[in-house]
Amino acid sequence: MLDDEYVTPEPEYQPTALVPEPEPLHPWLAEFYDPAADMIFEPTELKTAEHALKKWIGIRPSNLERHNLAINKVFTIYDKTTFKEILVISWESCALCYWNMNEYMDTICNTCIIRKISGNECSDFDIVEGNDFIPVDTPWIIWVRTGDPEPMIDLLTKCVAALRIKSDKRESESAKQE
Repeated sequence: MLDDEYVTPEPEYQPTALVPEPEPLHPWLAEFYDPAADMIFEPTELKTAEHALKKWIGIRPSNLERHNLAINKVFTIYDKTTFKEILVISWESCALCYWNMNEYMDTICNTCIIRKISGNECSDFDIVEGNDFIPVDTPWIIWVRTGDPEPMIDLLTKCVAALRIKSDKRESESAKQE
């Protein structure tokens, strides 16, 4: 054997997989947030609004408690036993935000169904004299201040209803043309 040859020694241990097995999806995620907001198959505005509504229904205190979860002050759903992060509630977990992104990955709130239905962006501000920004009491801001998801659920229910009407109208017009 030459000095520059390397011989792989026999392992004295049982080798393991280089890539660990993926953890199973948390039951809350499986029930209220599957798939992730940016992974919706063949997305439509209606599908993204339904996804957002389902997520907010999952944020109801009764649903969080049923899965032993809580939300901290930085809007992160976490497991109360393991303290493991489950989901951060932000634009990054909102399917409607992904739907309304431009080619530069900027969310364009003006085109969002939430703005069309409510007249406000999720996190909207008024500018008062002195150029001070005052948060508008949007459903999102109410949730941030109080932890109550019901105003967001109510708004998203209206959004889904409006989009279903729009979708049904489009389908009936398409059927007439055939």
